[in-house]
Amino acid sequence: MSPSKQQEPNQLQRSVNGLPMKISLSTAVKRSSGDTSEVRATDLLEALAICEPQPATSARCLNPSCSNRCSWNGEKGRPKKFCSDTCRQKHETTRRRLEEEISIIDGVMDNPQTRPGQRKVLSSHRAQRAFELARYPDVRGPRTVSSPLVRTPR
Repeated sequence: MSPSKQQEPNQLQRSVNGLPMKISLSTAVKRSSGDTSEVRATDLLEALAICEPQPATSARCLNPSCSNRCSWNGEKGRPKKFCSDTCRQKHETTRRRLEEEISIIDGVMDNPQTRPGQRKVLSSHRAQRAFELARYPDVRGPRTVSSPLVRTPR
């Protein structure tokens, strides 16, 4: 670009001390169109280009015991959640095992013959498994069964 021809400044971009300021998508849309209820595609595309944070192009495999990364494949198909079928299977196996252990512990805790001291120890074991289970999200989609993370008294 020649020095005599200056580029029009982008109305959405702001800077502080010469550095670009990070703004959210909703802020960028409001600045460009003034109203988020009637956003035009051109306004949204312009806002998406400058909003922060920009979406990641890769993420860690959802199997907590794996450190591999899965890459965003652009517009082709569904994004990968696991780096391999082996990781997906390990994730599901561990998740099912933890859910089953929580269910067994719940059953024993609900038994009237279980003493208060035993319930306290069992509750700790249950909490530890629920803590670990939280790291294994259910990736199979919505189900009608309630979450095993929350204990509902029977």
